[in-house]
Amino acid sequence: MSKLLLKNAKSKKIYIEQLKEIQILIKDIFNYLNSAESWDEAIYDILHFIKEYTDFEAIGLRIIDENDFPYYYTKGFSDDFLNKENFISNFAQTKKISLDQKEDFSLECICGAVLSKKIKPDAPYFTDEGIFFSNNLSETFNLIKKENPKINNIRSTCLREGFESAVSIPIKTKGKIIGLLQFCDKRPNLINPNIIYIFEFIALMINIIFETGRSEQERIIAEKIIIESMDEGVLIHNSKNGKILFVNKALAKMTALSPNEFIGKSPIDFISGGFVAPEDAPKVLEHFEKSLRGEPSSEINFTLISKKGKKIPVLLSRSFIKDKSGKITHVVVNMKNIAEFKKEQDELLEVKQRYYDLYNSIKDGTVVTDMRGNFIEANQAYLNLLGYTLEEIKHLTYQDITPQRWHEIEKKIVEEQIIKRGYSDLYEKEYIKKDGTILPIEVRAWIIKDKGGRNKGMWGIVKDISERQKVEKEIKDASNKLELLNNELKQFAYNTSHDLKEPLRSIIGYLQLLENRYKDKLDSKANEYISYAVAGAKRMNAFIDDLLIYSRIAMEIKPFALVDCEKILLNVLDNLKMHIKENNALITYDNLPLVMGYDAQLMQLFQNLISNSIKFKSAAESPKIHIEAKLKNSEYLFLVQDNGIGIDMEYKDSIFIPFNRLHSEDEYTGTGLGLAICKKIVERHGGKIWVESEKNKGSIFYFTIPKNLENL
Repeated sequence: MSKLLLKNAKSKKIYIEQLKEIQILIKDIFNYLNSAESWDEAIYDILHFIKEYTDFEAIGLRIIDENDFPYYYTKGFSDDFLNKENFISNFAQTKKISLDQKEDFSLECICGAVLSKKIKPDAPYFTDEGIFFSNNLSETFNLIKKENPKINNIRSTCLREGFESAVSIPIKTKGKIIGLLQFCDKRPNLINPNIIYIFEFIALMINIIFETGRSEQERIIAEKIIIESMDEGVLIHNSKNGKILFVNKALAKMTALSPNEFIGKSPIDFISGGFVAPEDAPKVLEHFEKSLRGEPSSEINFTLISKKGKKIPVLLSRSFIKDKSGKITHVVVNMKNIAEFKKEQDELLEVKQRYYDLYNSIKDGTVVTDMRGNFIEANQAYLNLLGYTLEEIKHLTYQDITPQRWHEIEKKIVEEQIIKRGYSDLYEKEYIKKDGTILPIEVRAWIIKDKGGRNKGMWGIVKDISERQKVEKEIKDASNKLELLNNELKQFAYNTSHDLKEPLRSIIGYLQLLENRYKDKLDSKANEYISYAVAGAKRMNAFIDDLLIYSRIAMEIKPFALVDCEKILLNVLDNLKMHIKENNALITYDNLPLVMGYDAQLMQLFQNLISNSIKFKSAAESPKIHIEAKLKNSEYLFLVQDNGIGIDMEYKDSIFIPFNRLHSEDEYTGTGLGLAICKKIVERHGGKIWVESEKNKGSIFYFTIPKNLENL
């Protein structure tokens, strides 16, 4: 076997995984040969069967015929290919045999090179047995030409036909090549050790068919030759007395004995003689006794101990040789060294154990079901959630542990998400634990497909959300309490402000009456005090008015309505026309949109921003104020720009805090609630407000209102 080929196949675990199937195939062919009516029939049937079994596109058998190696049997090659490739010497063209320096045929093409041994046998595209193979014929041809410059008669019909995977196996009789078995396919990378093993076996069978007759002795000799070529240990014993008639080299090597040390003895001698591990001796003996009785028996594993004391894990199987009447005459015992296989099994078990350790270390529950919902696998975290053992839960479906009210909901998720697109969104449901209590969970699931792409099952990750729901409930309860307290506070502020209005109105009225009636009768100091008292009472009245506005913003509960911002702005300008005229202010605006909101609050918003721009005007020039709005994504962006005294950006956030003033009452009158009211109104409408400003160069107040605003 080519070391490169074997190495590549082992990495894919092909060689060991399929050997058992191949051994059964070989035994079936043995049995067929025992019943074949003619050798020609046997050859045709076996080659046809192998073509179907391996699924190779084309198969051909060349047999020597005086001057050449024409095809004896073909299947799958085109007529054009056969016309060009039937002969591989130049006899067909010249009617004269060309011989090389060794008086051998001068053969063309790769087939000819194989038959005439023109290519060095240690090349990577040859096995140890002289079999040529290629998984990429075009690359191999180039390599052959490069390594063998003297070969100039290599035809390339295979390449023109499009073949990429190819095997050519010499058929030998007494060391001389008498034919060639050929397999070709246009698909690359089909060759592996098992394919080579099958093809080599078939070539040997064909050789024996051509070399022997149909006598019983010739048939046994033929089978011995085949057995001798096998990698596994084989012995043949008499079906009546158990005497060993034949042992192949592979078994002799395994036991460190010569074949002659077996002949004439019984397998019992070796079972009791220390060649079988004591713990395995009873089952091996039973296997042998069944063979003497002609009873079928399954394969068994046992440990073979060689003469040198080496322990070898062995897979033991057997088959029968029958005469024409169907009577069992001999027993063929196969012993395969499975040390490599066992090593790989142990490695797989170790990997599997690591997988299970990792699987069970996952914090969240992980579960696998079939498409009907039957549990197949679950990690320890999942079992801990529900209180079941793995064996218990394997008798249930996920529907069994799901409350009835979730069945239709989850069925819809399985059909419309998991099956349709391969996975589900994260969703919540409930489980019924083993003790009957309800467990709230969060699930995400994925589909599992087989090699053919068919839906095989589902796997999911399950998380216990009972603690999270408990915390969420606590937060919600706290939020509700806070909202209740906040509403009570707002109501208190509104009521208090409203209740203060009446006595304050009386105080202002009496102070003004005192001022008007006794102004000339009091000295200047008393008049000054009265003036201060009236001014203070008026400021208090303005403060209460603003406080009432501020508290009413959040208390508005009627539905939003469509508001024409341009119409609102015109109403504001009409309200402020005296103030605008007194300050010689110029106010411009672009088209303003229709928005969903409260008209009174939006009017208050524009009025406060415009009043602020006029109040904080520059001493150097008259106020210039511009209002506009633009649609950005899903919201309107408004701006109110002025040329006033500006704001130090250090205070860009604090100016929106209630009662926070940047200037004294002597500089600029006000309550400190104007911009706080603006912020409250914008937020009530689902937007944001901010300012960009430079001291002594004016300010731009921005605010947003969503285009499609629902009630908040």
